Amino acid sequence: MHKRELQKTSNIVRTLCQYFLLRGGCETHILVQPCEDYSLIEISAKVNVSEQEIQEIEKAFNQTKTSEMEYYYDDLISTDLEDNELNLLGQMIDDHSVTFADGTLKITVKRYYRED
Repeated sequence: MHKRELQKTSNIVRTLCQYFLLRGGCETHILVQPCEDYSLIEISAKVNVSEQEIQEIEKAFNQTKTSEMEYYYDDLISTDLEDNELNLLGQMIDDHSVTFADGTLKITVKRYYRED
């Protein structure tokens, strides 16, 4: 795995962690699993989110990916753009799962590595 892919994975983790912390996640669990062809990131915590917020996460993550803009989006999420970070993150991930049960929000994302 290239160093740049590790940086992208780190930026995704930071963005998700910040999202949970800003919503009151007092015990946030994070799993980062770098594999040969992709990184898997799973984060969960008890947080106060509405059904509308969960739908907004899904909408942000279901955006059409554009590989030519990937570096640009990665650079943007490494800056302090709180309001738009999940939309930017949606441009960098390839697969996701969002569940909310018993007050616990769990987000799993997968990002396949790109050939440079």
